[in-house]
Amino acid sequence: MFGHFIQTTDDIIVEAAAHGCGMVWQPTSNGRLASGIADIPRCRELGMRVGMGLDDQSCTDLSDPFQNMRIGMYLLRASRRDPEALGVREVLELHTLGSARVLGIDGDVGSLEVGKYADFLVVDPRRPDTGPVWDPWASYVLACGLRNLTQVWVGGRLVSRDGAVVGELGAMASQEIHDRLGTIARSLSLNPA
Repeated sequence: MFGHFIQTTDDIIVEAAAHGCGMVWQPTSNGRLASGIADIPRCRELGMRVGMGLDDQSCTDLSDPFQNMRIGMYLLRASRRDPEALGVREVLELHTLGSARVLGIDGDVGSLEVGKYADFLVVDPRRPDTGPVWDPWASYVLACGLRNLTQVWVGGRLVSRDGAVVGELGAMASQEIHDRLGTIARSLSLNPA
């Protein structure tokens, strides 16, 4: 499995695909760092498993999966000058089931099916209102964002409601992250804001 997979040639992509490799595409990070644009259509054409991921805030500023899908889709459409280079359903699948396939865990997560873990989001396109929903797929990918995210469920358990972590483990994890990053910053003589 490769992360990013943008510093490639066609020969590298062909070889990687022929050997069953997969790749996790991170378009927001690639754009932020001016690293290049992954040739996702070519990778998929060759049968490579492709998923989408998010880097941390140092590479993406805001870890927003909705933004990540849009940036990836827009980059491919613009670079290829083709509005069909990547569709809304395709980009959503790359961000969900595609990522699970690359990681080899698509039997457990990536889609809502009997026997899987029941990891899912509840998104309300009316809060705030994104306009009429003519196509639910397009509204989800193109118009919704973190502002529309009302619930996050992991393993069938509610873990976040209206942007706030639900439950004691989430609060403990948040505190641990802040404490550890503060310690690291101080050890490097950085002034964390």
